[in-house]
Amino acid sequence: MNKEKLDFKGSCEFYCKYHKVGNLEMTMICGNLGIVVDRLLKSQRKEIVEKIEKIRSNTIGCGDVLDDLKNLITKEDGTK
Repeated sequence: MNKEKLDFKGSCEFYCKYHKVGNLEMTMICGNLGIVVDRLLKSQRKEIVEKIEKIRSNTIGCGDVLDDLKNLITKEDGTK
């Protein structure tokens, strides 16, 4: 589980406990919101990778750095 998922899950559970939400409701809320957050993060990664690829195609001399950056972004969740 990556850091973003852990941070989100902890924040969601804290919020639900603070507002005295039952365990079943908390599971449903945090689970559904977790899916939405995962999709948003994956979408953002795709956009960033596309921008890096565009910069890479128009740039001479820093391709290795951009490739490393793209690999770092995509290795966590398999975004291509």
